Amino acid sequence: MTRRIGQVLTLVVFFGLFLGLGVWGHELPDRNGSGLEARKLQQRPTTRLKAIVSGNLAKDWDTYLSDQFPERDLWVRGYMAFNLRGLGKVAMNEAVVGRGRQLLWDLSKKPTLTPEQLEKEVTLSTRQFKKLQDLVESYGGEFLYVGHPTTQSYMRAAYPVGFEFPATFDQQQDALFASMEENGIPHVDMGPIFDEHRDEKLFFRTDHHFNARAAYYVYDEIVRRTGQEPLAWGTDFRVTTLQPPFVGSMNRKLGLAMPFDETIDYVELARPIPYEKMLGGKVDNRITYLPEPGEPNSYKIYMDGDHPHVVIKTNRPELPSILFFGDSFTNAVEPMLWANYDETRIVDMRYYKASLYNYITIHKPDYVVTLVRDELCLWRRGNGRFDGLDKAKGATE
Repeated sequence: MTRRIGQVLTLVVFFGLFLGLGVWGHELPDRNGSGLEARKLQQRPTTRLKAIVSGNLAKDWDTYLSDQFPERDLWVRGYMAFNLRGLGKVAMNEAVVGRGRQLLWDLSKKPTLTPEQLEKEVTLSTRQFKKLQDLVESYGGEFLYVGHPTTQSYMRAAYPVGFEFPATFDQQQDALFASMEENGIPHVDMGPIFDEHRDEKLFFRTDHHFNARAAYYVYDEIVRRTGQEPLAWGTDFRVTTLQPPFVGSMNRKLGLAMPFDETIDYVELARPIPYEKMLGGKVDNRITYLPEPGEPNSYKIYMDGDHPHVVIKTNRPELPSILFFGDSFTNAVEPMLWANYDETRIVDMRYYKASLYNYITIHKPDYVVTLVRDELCLWRRGNGRFDGLDKAKGATE
């Protein structure tokens, strides 16, 4: 009898706790995003016939309940810490803890292209870049493709036993470079250039981006390829190191279970150059966005992170103009690049909805340069989508 009472009490406590959390969560306002994970959270789903028929309604509610759970960040951090430290796991939430506590993407589920698929993808990508090059050259401009390794490919030796680095990464970029060479498309492979500086730290340990030092080598290569003289690291560009705490994007994937002991550098011109920077159609002359007092440092210090469209004018007509487009890796390059041009236009096609072809036709920049990471060099969406969102399908054909 006593045992039966204990079982009933256990059930009452369990369901009472479950019901209490449900009521608590229902009364709390929905959070728009998670600062811990740096992502948007699912909002309360709307009941629509289409969602019910497709089965997405149940999925949306499942995601919503998980995302809006009371004190979710606390639970996520505890769960991650328990698995990584308590159970000794090395992979969670698409992140892998490698040698030296280097955080890397889990690439074990990445599909491998067959030789036939690879040839087809390279042909389609080459055709698209050739079309872009022809447009730029039609008014006397020049196009340049800059490919670079990601943390996981550059730091592949840090993967723990059991996590193999897929050969597809090397194969697809090498094949694309060979095709570009054959078709006369100007390109730069930053891989060998980064290899020359392996004695320097070029990538963060807890963030998936390269750091300011690596960004300088990208800057240096672009500026030289466009006929300008690069400014010098440490003299023309004053380098400031921000001390920890640093919150990296990969650490967020693990619920901030790793230490925040990394530093991050930013650069400033030793001799200021007058400029006007337009962000979202409004004047915003900040280049470096330092965190508020008490807030940790992050990669967002570079140009405030991702934005669809930025324009920086220095009113030096004797210098050329440049259009620089790519994903978040361009952010660390941008604070240096603008100093060498009369007008610098920056576009992130993941968020910029209009046609890149039309943009180039209107503004006719002297140089159009794209920065592409090895894993996405055959990706004709996002920054590989040149036709605009209304013609996204056509960009992949």
